Amino acid sequence: MSAMWLVPQYALLGVAEAAHAVGQIEFFYCLLPKSMSNMVSAMYIVGTAVSSLVASIRVSGVEWLSSTGGKTSWLSSNINRGHLDYYFWVLTFLSLLNFFYFQFICQLYEPNDGSSRLSHEAEETQCAYRLLPES
Repeated sequence: MSAMWLVPQYALLGVAEAAHAVGQIEFFYCLLPKSMSNMVSAMYIVGTAVSSLVASIRVSGVEWLSSTGGKTSWLSSNINRGHLDYYFWVLTFLSLLNFFYFQFICQLYEPNDGSSRLSHEAEETQCAYRLLPES
């Protein structure tokens, strides 16, 4: 089996990460006051760093748990001996849990500007952008 089978999955993951970053920063800039823009950018980067740390711990944990008892690890360096598919099923389960958590939070979210949930659909709000100085 070739590692090239993983290229489409990682390409899709990269596109999703890029779209997520833009959408999240756009949401923060539109929702929070301008005075907090630097803080929001810093918190986003810290959040990305923490999520990378958690992903590293998760990989180490799966490596340790799957190799106990002298078994071949799911994440073996030999792709033909390991069970990378089991690891991706674990990621699928965690992503599904995250999706349900996201849906739950979305149901609880209320804008704090006094408008209803559907008011943003009736009228488009404009975000104030600041142009960065050209170098």
